[in-house]
Amino acid sequence: MRPSLHNFPLNQNLKRAGMLFCLDATPEEIFQRTSKETHRPLLQVADPIGRIRELLEVRKPFYGKADHTIDTTQLTVEQVADKIAELFKPYLPQKRRRDCSKYV
Repeated sequence: MRPSLHNFPLNQNLKRAGMLFCLDATPEEIFQRTSKETHRPLLQVADPIGRIRELLEVRKPFYGKADHTIDTTQLTVEQVADKIAELFKPYLPQKRRRDCSKYV
């Protein structure tokens, strides 16, 4: 079974094990990122952006359980990693914070 915020017991275990991040984006950005992929059957519809909006609405209660939500629209992977590192840094021991500073 793939990890998913929809799987409630797994969601509870993930939250106990650490910090959950929801990486969010606009429906248009999600469509742009996924439009060339053929392995997404839920988006093989006449109005994929409308379908993305529907899916985001249905999943909102689950995504809302994350400790932090990061809007990744127009961000690079590196910028998203920097935001995660910055949010995670206060939980690290002092020495690790210094080591981590090169990433933020």
